[in-house]
Amino acid sequence: MGNQGKPYALVSMMNKDVYYVSIEKGREIAHKIGRETDSVFAIDIKSGATLNIAVHHVSSVVFPVETRYADH
Repeated sequence: MGNQGKPYALVSMMNKDVYYVSIEKGREIAHKIGRETDSVFAIDIKSGATLNIAVHHVSSVVFPVETRYADH
């Protein structure tokens, strides 16, 4: 899992949209799930689009095995 050799986190939204963000942004989003209704600005790695992700609409955040969120 990665883009140009760099790993990324997959952010799945309740409306079935999927975004690919940096591991750091993925951690930030995962940390806020269930605690805040804030949004997080991120860049979609695959498309280059600037995103404003509403955390309360995130269904899940998936990390590659080598950078599991639980290990940090």
